[in-house]
Amino acid sequence: MKKIFKPKLLLALLAAAVFIAALALYLFYTLDLIVHGDLYNFGLHFNSNWGVQYWNVSFNLQVSIAITIILFLTSAIAILIHNKHPLPSWLIGALPIVAAVSTLISIYLFNSLDWIVHHTLYDYGLQFSNLWANSYWAYARSIRVLFGIAGLLSLSTGLLVFTGKKITSNRRIQKLDLTKKTEQFRVPGFYPIKQEHQILSWAHAELEKMKEKETK
Repeated sequence: MKKIFKPKLLLALLAAAVFIAALALYLFYTLDLIVHGDLYNFGLHFNSNWGVQYWNVSFNLQVSIAITIILFLTSAIAILIHNKHPLPSWLIGALPIVAAVSTLISIYLFNSLDWIVHHTLYDYGLQFSNLWANSYWAYARSIRVLFGIAGLLSLSTGLLVFTGKKITSNRRIQKLDLTKKTEQFRVPGFYPIKQEHQILSWAHAELEKMKEKETK
């Protein structure tokens, strides 16, 4: 069975990525409350023209984050399964890389949502004020940073699977070379304990056969 390089480290990276992505989703819900709550106190008038656009992008963003978390969890499950039932190394490495791409899609969707807030909503009566902008920007920056960290953790996991495969293979080759070298310097007539036991058992069986022939 082909072993994965440091599976505990990979699982720790994926667990951190799941937690960070979930935290980003929670912060997004908090930011969404600012848009659909506080901004109405600063002149924003609801209109389906911007409401439908905002909801569509918001829904796609939540789906993207959910898919990202599912990919993180699937990657971790694949590593755990590999310990009992070997899976292709390329599959185990590809899953976290796909999850990293999913985080990029989430960042793109969030930026699209941010563009609606800072461009479209001003056409519907929104008045700029640091009272709402400071808290909004703080959440927005945090969400982007969390997406970035989760993506880097996931990408690192995938790269470690592929590079770790080479490291493990090189170590296996070194062990084989060392075994060959020890075989070259083996003293004639010396056998490991297990092999010596097998030889003694065979010799004892042969002696018993000879005794039986003599008695006949």
